[in-house]
Amino acid sequence: MKEIKFIIVIMAIISVSKAQTSPITDTTAYLKTIESKKSYFIGRPFSVLLDSLKIPIKVFIPKAYAFDVAKEKSTFFHFNSPNFLEDFAEKRLWIEWATPRDAKASDVIFSATDTAGAWTTAARDFYKTAVIKDIKAK
Repeated sequence: MKEIKFIIVIMAIISVSKAQTSPITDTTAYLKTIESKKSYFIGRPFSVLLDSLKIPIKVFIPKAYAFDVAKEKSTFFHFNSPNFLEDFAEKRLWIEWATPRDAKASDVIFSATDTAGAWTTAARDFYKTAVIKDIKAK
């Protein structure tokens, strides 16, 4: 009887650990779940969202105001490595910042690698303290 209980406990532990480590198979659906929980992230630093992500950011694209190019009002974070122009339209989060970021600083980070906008430690450090105003997924 003890052996049966032991086997049941082991099986339960294995199934829970598999559920926690199962890969994300539909990136767009996963990003939509983040958007549906945006009320939790709004008003918090981007690091809160970063720490909860189950998939890695591949590329970021800063977006400045049309009337003030020195201020980055929002950023696109892509979770695929876009190869074609149409790839930029999907598998991404758009984050609007409560306080605009320094567009010149983000441009330096954006241009610092062979692949423009590659997600790096420098990019993470730059954005992690920025406070989220809004989130949209596509």
